Order: sequence, then C-alpha cells, then structure tokens
Amino acid sequence: MSRKSFALALTLFAGSVARVDAAPAAFLQDQTALAPNINGSITSFVLATDFSLTVRTRLESAEIWLCDSTLNDNGVVDSYSGTLSWRIHANAAGMPGAAIAAGSVSLAAADAGFNCSIGVNAPDAGRVRIAFDSRATLDPGTYWLAVREGSWSQADDGSDVYWMGATGSSGSLAQFSGIAGPDNWSSLGVEVSLHLLGVAPQWAQLPGDLSGSSAVGISDAAIAVDFPVPSSFPEQGGFEVYLADSTANDNGLFDSFNGTISWGVYTDFLGAPDSLLASGSDAAPVVRDTLYQDIDGGDVFAVRSELRDLPSLAPGTYWLVIHEGAWLQGFDGSHVWWLESPGVVGNPHLSNPDETDADPGTWIEGSNWDPAFAIFDEVLFVSGFEPHTACAWSSATGGALCP
Repeated sequence: MSRKSFALALTLFAGSVARVDAAPAAFLQDQTALAPNINGSITSFVLATDFSLTVRTRLESAEIWLCDSTLNDNGVVDSYSGTLSWRIHANAAGMPGAAIAAGSVSLAAADAGFNCSIGVNAPDAGRVRIAFDSRATLDPGTYWLAVREGSWSQADDGSDVYWMGATGSSGSLAQFSGIAGPDNWSSLGVEVSLHLLGVAPQWAQLPGDLSGSSAVGISDAAIAVDFPVPSSFPEQGGFEVYLADSTANDNGLFDSFNGTISWGVYTDFLGAPDSLLASGSDAAPVVRDTLYQDIDGGDVFAVRSELRDLPSLAPGTYWLVIHEGAWLQGFDGSHVWWLESPGVVGNPHLSNPDETDADPGTWIEGSNWDPAFAIFDEVLFVSGFEPHTACAWSSATGGALCP
C-alpha cells in the first residue's frame, strides 16, 4: 500500500469532528404542490424560501419552477435569460441572515409541460435544477435558499421571469428583497415551489476542507471505511469518494485513473470487515472535477458509482471497501489517492495491501485521518446525477407533473 501525508494547511480544518448517525437523506423538502397562478418576480426581486435540516447534510440540488412573462404558449420560457444566481442563508429571526454559500450558473429551463394560466397564448411554465456541487454542507437547523435571475451584480433586464408558487407552507412563507444588496427582507405572503435533495455525508469536515494534505492509495491496496445504518438502507444506493490524480498538471483530467472504480460492502465484526455482502466494478463512474488541487498539485475529483445488487441493509455497522480498477484487480502501476479529512468518524479506516484477496486474514489499521465519502439513497441515481435533468425524482415520488 502507498500512502502520502503532508503538513496541515493552517486555514483549512475548522469545524468539529462528529459521527453522522442518521440514515442517508434523499428528499429534504418537497414544496411541489404547484400553484401556477401564484408567483413572484425573480428579475426585479430576490426571492427566498426556507428549509430545515434535522441532521448534518450536504445539499445536492434544488429544483424550482418558473413562469414566463411572454404570452405565446410555445413551450419556451422566453423571458428567462438562462442564468440563475443562488445563495444559501442562515436563518435570522425567521428571515434570511448571513450568506453561507453562493453561485451563479447558466441553466436551461426544461418545459414543464403545462402553462401558468388557462387560455390561448398562456405563459409557459418551466423548471430548472440547481446543482450545488458540494458547496453547501450544513449542520442541523433552518436555512434559506435565495434565487434571482441573472448574475448577482446584474441590473433588472426588464423582462420578468417568475418563481412559481406552491400551496401550503413548509416553515415560513417566502421572503423578497430588492436585487441591489438583498438584505431588506419582507414576507411575500405566499410559498414558492421547491424540491430539495441532499445526503448525509460520512466524513469529519466539510468538502472544501479536503486540501489533499493526507491521502491513502487505492491502486495498490483496498481501503475500508465503516458507516452506520441506524435504520434500513434500501437497495441500489450509491457512494461518492474524493480522489486525487498523481499527475501534477492541473489540467482538469484524471490522468492516472484507469477509468474503473470497484467496491465491496462487508458486515462488521469487532471493528473490521467480516462477510462480503456484495461487490462490483464500474467502468463508467460519474467523475466530476472539483476544481481543487491536492497539495502536490494533482487534480481532485468527486467520483460516484452505484452499489448494484447490494441487498437491503438492516440497522448496524458496515464497511465500504474501495479500489481503483476492477474488483480484485492487481496494481496497474499508476497511483490514485483517496483524500482524507482530519479526525476519525466511527472506526479508523483499514487497508488490505493485497488488493487481489477479498478475504484477507488481517486488515491494517490506518491513521487518525479518515477517507472522505458519502453514502447515497437510491433515489439520487434516478437520472445518473446529470445536472439539470428534468424529472430527476419522478420514479420515487410518482412525478405527476413529469412528462
């Protein structure tokens, strides 16, 4: 097994170490009882809706519905510029407070398949899916998602697009503020549409803290990390691991990765992997450049794959074993590193230096750093994690409004 460890970067490791003892989250907030005749402009104003988390959660995506201001019923949200800006705010006495994370992104609006009112040349309804790209891992509490059309610095372009409303309210009613420095909030008097997805991550710190100061090799070894299942875990879930290239060129390409990630899920016996429940190899995992580099200058990637053929897991502790290459394949001579974060969540990670043996006699205990990973509920794999895919949640919720 190969391993690299480096001095800690001083500014990167704020926060406490805490075990995540919650089942993997999927739907965090469902405000999809749509009210097409109720809406608020996100061109002239910033609108915000609140949401609450009961466990530490990393937000995956938010889907919202839009209404056109052009009356032509052509299946296109004509007044939408194609750019949305978002912010996650802390809660301050029932209103948006300090901004925690933000972004502006070009998003296509998919036709929702219905209109925002009845009649000839009615305004079209569309929807967009904001992918947070690991930028928002939040502790339990109440937060606000604020959205506006265009970039944060952009003025009103004079062509309104509206955030569609929803009946009922989960928490407080939506708030609005002017687009110039949104810090003077007032109640909109209605709720707005939202479908929020997230996952409970199994790591000690936030994703942005993964500086690559420590990592463990998964090319010439198989690395095991434990995870708790406090309630039943459904079949066909998945995982995400943060991996670093061994080629220091910052080119956005995973040069040293052979393209295949393999996994095994084991039961636990006395703090080590015991019986192999299922294993698999994925020659086409979802690989996303995080835009980070590790301390050696190698690109850092989030790699996601499905846990195919994994049986339902009863409550208890289990072990996820990760290896680069096919399951039980030997070292290919090119290193890939699994990034670690400081502190141990649960048991220390373990390594099997003979990656060709699924049942080693001894597992070697790792350091006081833990590899960074997340276990996902199966629902987040409906659309293969492709950003902005319409009906990403339809197979799980019934998707009455999905084409």
